[in-house]
Amino acid sequence: MLGLGLFLGLCGAVLPIGAMRPDSPAPARALPRAEKIILFSVDTLRADRLGCYGYSQAPTSPNIDAWARDAVIFDRAYAHAPWTVPSLAALMTGLYPRQLGVFTNETGIAADWSTLPEVLHDVGYRTAMFNSHSVLLQPEMGFTQGFDEVHPEDFDVVLEGEDKIAFSRVEDQLMGWLDRHADDRFFLWIHDMDPHHPETPGNPYLEEPGWATYDAEIRWTDEVFGRLVRRLQALGVWDEVLLVFVADHGEAFDDHGMVGHQNVMYDEVLRVPLIVGYPPVLKAKRVGEPVDLIDLRSTILDLASVRETEPVSGESLVAILDDRRDRRDRGLTMHSRYFFEDGHHELGVRDRWWKLIARTAPSEDRLDGGLPSWDLSSEDTRFELYNLTTDPLEKSDLAGEYPQVVRRLAAEIETWSRDDEPERDAPRLDESHREILRKLGYETADNQAVAEPLPDLPDEDA
Repeated sequence: MLGLGLFLGLCGAVLPIGAMRPDSPAPARALPRAEKIILFSVDTLRADRLGCYGYSQAPTSPNIDAWARDAVIFDRAYAHAPWTVPSLAALMTGLYPRQLGVFTNETGIAADWSTLPEVLHDVGYRTAMFNSHSVLLQPEMGFTQGFDEVHPEDFDVVLEGEDKIAFSRVEDQLMGWLDRHADDRFFLWIHDMDPHHPETPGNPYLEEPGWATYDAEIRWTDEVFGRLVRRLQALGVWDEVLLVFVADHGEAFDDHGMVGHQNVMYDEVLRVPLIVGYPPVLKAKRVGEPVDLIDLRSTILDLASVRETEPVSGESLVAILDDRRDRRDRGLTMHSRYFFEDGHHELGVRDRWWKLIARTAPSEDRLDGGLPSWDLSSEDTRFELYNLTTDPLEKSDLAGEYPQVVRRLAAEIETWSRDDEPERDAPRLDESHREILRKLGYETADNQAVAEPLPDLPDEDA
């Protein structure tokens, strides 16, 4: 870790990143309009625990792997925050958590932000949500906006004081909904929380010898995925479905000395699986270009031939999906974890070669007191720098060896934070729900990553 100290030169011209665009361009060529769209998100699923991402210690994902062989696999997809609400808020709005004012799992999406299901609902899609995270089901959190149906309507959490619902609680309702609406134009959001602790009641793999708990939970989610695919095939609509598979964040298992997720800014938590299948358009391939969760909203709307209704910071990945381009317009990815107990924040930025993590000096601001603030030039601010080409697991901190890279990426953080001030007050959970979060264990974490080398590393400090 390196203190930026006196050599931080944050003045000078830095091009703004995440700049808001008035709307997304129409597709460059005529594509079959996606009229049956499924977003399947999994809570706490790290990319490197799926077979299609190289995991071989246990057969965690045979159904997902079989589907992925005919889909587009993104090898470097990243969440913007290491916990659920900020991460999925970014996905649903195409905006960074800071722009939304969604800093922790206690603040939600303001009602006047337009979410992905709202946009699709407004142009005629039937919308439904099947979700096993009880916080996401609270109306004040904003994730139910735009849905015709939200399931479960009434629920029992796995353990008293926990937010987790076993997905088996809603699976029959999901299959019944598909039976009734398979011929409709629809947007369906499935969020499966089974891999998140505590153990899921009814998971048979937890009773089988030889299964690690986390792997057993992923396998149980994979079984749900397989049953979903088979039901769509039986209904005769499988070849019409745009299916996006993703996670909100991963999980750390002492990769960098921590376990859990919400306090971890390493890639065992920030790198997530992203797989997109759409038979009428997409050919199977792997994509090495780094992409973000905020890109998914514009991508889905683009494939549905629907224009954006509000400015967004993400960009459509359709030109990458169908081989017209191999890179995004935006070359940087930003991460944030705000309001640690002592008042510090952790911020991250990566380009195609480097990743910088900034641990800010503690400040007096608190969540109830407004926006997070920091001073990157403080001697107490600490930096870590990783060469993602040669060190994808982030084991060797190079901040002391490459101060020029530290300065450049720190300047990007400052520019991003100035450009992305929240425009609206975000809703907050009441104290009873915040106590549930505390009991769920949102206090510790850290992570690991697996990625293949990127080419053409620039030698900035040679």
